[in-house]
Amino acid sequence: MALWQYTLSLLPRASYESLAPCYPPVRGHDLFDDEPFWRLNPTSEEIFYSFDTILKRSNSWSHDIRLYGSVEGSCLSVLVDERNLVCSVSLRIDFRTHFEGILDFLVEFCLSKSFVLLDESLNYVPLDHEQLKATIWSSPQVRLYDELSGRRPEQ
Repeated sequence: MALWQYTLSLLPRASYESLAPCYPPVRGHDLFDDEPFWRLNPTSEEIFYSFDTILKRSNSWSHDIRLYGSVEGSCLSVLVDERNLVCSVSLRIDFRTHFEGILDFLVEFCLSKSFVLLDESLNYVPLDHEQLKATIWSSPQVRLYDELSGRRPEQ
């Protein structure tokens, strides 16, 4: 993940509501294993095909990852197993760009498909455009980006 990216995890709502209360806390997004949430609610990768309308499907370095967008910019990464069932989903937002359209699509997608979002601290994020923007703009990497670059990305 690049300094200019903010990562959100997508999970099936039913699995989140069942497993989250008893799931052991972890420190940091990189240590989070979301596969048990997806195994509880088997989902075909096809459910994410509509992301191609906002983030064009691109080639991944891995046969098991379906990538929408660019790894250097905003992208959706869907890890699948040998049956093309989802094992993990994350969305990286490039906060140097105008990403509001992606957030609008994401909120509508999650509401219509019954998914929840977790921020980088693995906290539940309400499916609200303004709340998502506030979460991203208040993140440590935006502050670090500001400090290192001497400028703030456009809000």
